[in-house]
Amino acid sequence: MAAPAGEKLSKPTFRDFYGDVHEDVGSSKGHWVYDKGQRSWRSGPPPKFKLSHRRVGDHLAHDKEWLAGPAARHYRRPATEAREMTIESCPDGAKVKRSDTDVMSKPSTICNLCRKTSPEPLKRCARCLAVSYCSKDCQRKDFKKHQIFCWCCDRYDIARARVYPAVRFFLDLRHPRDYSVLLADMPTEQQYNDGAWCNLLVEVVSRVQHFFHYSILVSDLSGELRRIIFYDETKQYTDPNLCQTQRRPQPRDFQAYLVPGHFLLLMGVHWRHFMDGTDGIRINDLASVYVINMADHVWPSKYRKHMEVTGELYRATLV
Repeated sequence: MAAPAGEKLSKPTFRDFYGDVHEDVGSSKGHWVYDKGQRSWRSGPPPKFKLSHRRVGDHLAHDKEWLAGPAARHYRRPATEAREMTIESCPDGAKVKRSDTDVMSKPSTICNLCRKTSPEPLKRCARCLAVSYCSKDCQRKDFKKHQIFCWCCDRYDIARARVYPAVRFFLDLRHPRDYSVLLADMPTEQQYNDGAWCNLLVEVVSRVQHFFHYSILVSDLSGELRRIIFYDETKQYTDPNLCQTQRRPQPRDFQAYLVPGHFLLLMGVHWRHFMDGTDGIRINDLASVYVINMADHVWPSKYRKHMEVTGELYRATLV
């Protein structure tokens, strides 16, 4: 290879291949002093093998995230933020007053007993406002059968009044009535994945035997029964009300809260099909549950017997 005009080719030296060599110290052992400023990677781009390693790591992390699905949802507000919010209370007092706008409380023109129709709305039960009668005689004859449902409505009105303080704890509870009391209002799994959302208020009927998880039977306002299976592996529940008085409240075993007669407010539920062919509710995170203690309003004896019988009949279908 010829040199350019006016230039001479020189013999390659060690410095041509190791540009970071600064000088020869002149010792007999041939030690070399390196320019430390040129050997550092901090001032320039990282070496290619590090870039490749980083790219591979990013791809692996992305694949792992995709396989794991979306991140865990945060149901509760931070305790410090919840403490600063105003504690809401029911304006009606200890029990929500029903109105025509409440579910199952619209005026009806059909008698609940004799099924006669009237051109005008009939008078309703003064306690539950959910059933109508054409006369006092029909109401008296139907009372024995109706009183169970009437008690149920009364208990729901008490539980609904106790939902108000929970607004400051849950991000998805926008106002004190942002929930349903009917299982039929729950979306399907596909509807849930498409963005449908449902908070649900139900009453605990009894516990149901399960090999690995806590399971209970619940009832909605209409009396429909379904099973809930709790898949939270910790099985520990922290009462959000304790976070207002204690900085680090100790969680308790969730089974202690699964008392027949208590109410559960469930955030973001939808229908799930279990392996035994039945459908119900699956709870993956106990932080999405708000327990409403009803120990001061125990079941009347007839109501308790009714719930026990209906619970036994439903559990028999699960075997």
